Amino acid sequence: MTQYLFIYRSVPGYDWVGDPAGLPDWQAFLEGIETAMVEPGWPSFEPTVLVGETGQSTQVGGYSVVTAEGIEEALAMAKGCPTVTRGGGVEVAVLAELPNEHPAERIRRQLAEAARSLWSQPSRAGLPS
Repeated sequence: MTQYLFIYRSVPGYDWVGDPAGLPDWQAFLEGIETAMVEPGWPSFEPTVLVGETGQSTQVGGYSVVTAEGIEEALAMAKGCPTVTRGGGVEVAVLAELPNEHPAERIRRQLAEAARSLWSQPSRAGLPS
């Protein structure tokens, strides 16, 4: 089965905390696609920073999640991406820290438990039985 990356874009300044329907709407959406979800991802509530060309002349080429001490360190890493020197770019966004009750955290815990269960079975982990 083919996997698809969803990159969610919101209008600048949107405050999901101040939107009373925000979390319930996200919960309903995520529960609706939960059986197809491979990685629930993380929301980003801060404006993104663009490095290189990231407009309509480009397409999504993948994604990575990195850790950095701050946005400047993250930007320095992004500037080293080969796509920047080949006409592409990198969109850098700060991922939000989520409370345990957030639906994406619940799904992430379920996926982690399923992976642990799968890898604890010798025949499923590619190990001899």
